[in-house]
Amino acid sequence: MDAYAFWKYDLPPYFIGAKVKIANADGTVVPVGFQGVRVRPIKILLGKNGEDAMLEIRRLSGEYNTELRELHLKYRRLSKEALCINST
Repeated sequence: MDAYAFWKYDLPPYFIGAKVKIANADGTVVPVGFQGVRVRPIKILLGKNGEDAMLEIRRLSGEYNTELRELHLKYRRLSKEALCINST
């Protein structure tokens, strides 16, 4: 059964995760896709629970990026309006 590790990250959604490649005796793991990286996870989930959590973290990251792009466009438009600059 696959294990999924999740650890804190400094950008939204503030957590990142991956399948566990190697679990070490000191509580750290080597995640799949993170060559040479060892992390101390805050949560390890097995099987479908881990897979579902990974999908949700990815969904949240995508949602954040979409909303951030929309926010940038909104304030660019509002700034141009404040300066009476044509949007073209």
